[in-house]
Amino acid sequence: MISSKEGKSKRAKYAVRMKSNLESVLADLKEWASVFDVSWYLIIRFTGKEFDRELQPIATEEMGPLSTLKTLRAAISSNVSSDEEMWKTTVFLPEKLFTANHEEIENSGAELWLARDAGENIRYIVDQPSSMSTLSDMCKLAKIFRKIDPHSFGILRCEGLVNAPPVENESTSNRFAFTIPHNLKEPHSLRTFLLSKTQSHPLDDRFNLSKQLAKAVMFIHSAGFVHKNIRPEIILLFHSKEFDKHSLFAFLIGFESFRLAEGNTRHRGDAFWERNIYRHPTRQGIQPEEDYVMQHDIYSLGVCLLEIGMGDSLVLYRVGEKETEPMPNQILFSGTNISATKDRRKKAFETKRALVQLAQDLLPYRMGCRYTEIVITCLTCLDKGENSFGDGEDFLDENGVLVGVRFIEKIVNKLLDIKV
Repeated sequence: MISSKEGKSKRAKYAVRMKSNLESVLADLKEWASVFDVSWYLIIRFTGKEFDRELQPIATEEMGPLSTLKTLRAAISSNVSSDEEMWKTTVFLPEKLFTANHEEIENSGAELWLARDAGENIRYIVDQPSSMSTLSDMCKLAKIFRKIDPHSFGILRCEGLVNAPPVENESTSNRFAFTIPHNLKEPHSLRTFLLSKTQSHPLDDRFNLSKQLAKAVMFIHSAGFVHKNIRPEIILLFHSKEFDKHSLFAFLIGFESFRLAEGNTRHRGDAFWERNIYRHPTRQGIQPEEDYVMQHDIYSLGVCLLEIGMGDSLVLYRVGEKETEPMPNQILFSGTNISATKDRRKKAFETKRALVQLAQDLLPYRMGCRYTEIVITCLTCLDKGENSFGDGEDFLDENGVLVGVRFIEKIVNKLLDIKV
């Protein structure tokens, strides 16, 4: 009798171990698949008719990566040569689709628009007015974003463009309208999340947010664009309707400054310190020094990852003011002379050094050494000489594939390897 009980006990323990091991294997396979997906879509950047001939037999209606790849390549290679063609081929949404009920998303330039006669649950995220160089680029981007799976790419699916009344000080009225995935709710900005002191938020959620953002940046580059504006105000977080209420899903918006990666950079900026803190020192101010490359987006990502890891916002707001005025978190100035520095360029590089120091001081015991290394790699990816990311001259290939591969190796894969 005793041996029988012992046998049952052993079998039960074995079953528990097997189930645990199986769940671990499935989790590892899911992680591997996500890495594979990110690497796979770098193929979008390759040019050549031979490649498209191989994709020709694939039906775009099919489900699967090859079909998605074919559709994305077609959208990316499309060009709009006239206004008439633009109106025929582009998804400009009729004004009558929406009610006048617009709700601002706090600490974000985006708004929630309610669809007319569609019920309160049908709402769209309408981005800030875009200052992209050409309407053709906007049309191309809208087509690309209509073809994506939001959860795979970290970008909301674009329903189309809306031509809204221009916002004050804006020269354009064209805006992207995005659908909200049916299983998500309660959109709020990463800035709002950070201001709520996220140290109390589950650690695995913070890692997941970081992974989602890195994958979104990778897709942006794979599609042939650079974002130029990555900061917490243009990252929207959603809660799940179906899973644990603490689960968060991150998506990039804020495409007002987007441009094609191979296009000409306009050396035009602004003097807002709360934006400059997310820009590499050579891309700050009214007249930035350097052309924009993917590494500048990687730097901006690094600052966001630093804040997520710290569980704190580098930009704060004065409480009780009618006009909210941003002010820097004093943790940034601790042990530095940044606030006393008058020279703009010197101040920018001192701020960058302070960000690296913050990562070295605060992240190891909050997020671990591997996460710390990833953040520092992002922040130093454009440093001359030795840095973990590599020399910029090594990434001067025609299609921008090499810098994408390095980003996957040094950032995305290492983030996905972190288990909590």
